Amino acid sequence: MKKMKILLPLLATSFLCAASGKSIYDKTCAGCHGYQAEKIAAEHSKAIKGMSVEKIISDVEQFASGEKKAMPIAKIYKKNLLDRYSKEEIRSVAEYISTL
Repeated sequence: MKKMKILLPLLATSFLCAASGKSIYDKTCAGCHGYQAEKIAAEHSKAIKGMSVEKIISDVEQFASGEKKAMPIAKIYKKNLLDRYSKEEIRSVAEYISTL
């Protein structure tokens, strides 16, 4: 019983994080990148399907800061993503994408 009290909150937290990543992706990213991350956004980028978690996070940060060149609309979307969501939520989205 004691183990259940410890494990249940951990399992619930990990489940909620996964759901959060999917819901954020579906709401903010899928329009350009596709629901399976298969689209080439604005016909200028690579499909993000198959990218590692770290690569996704790095690209979002570099596009948002202007360190990496992107179309102005892509920069705006990435900056808004970083402004709106926590680092943990961004990681959750990247983790979700990496499972597609």
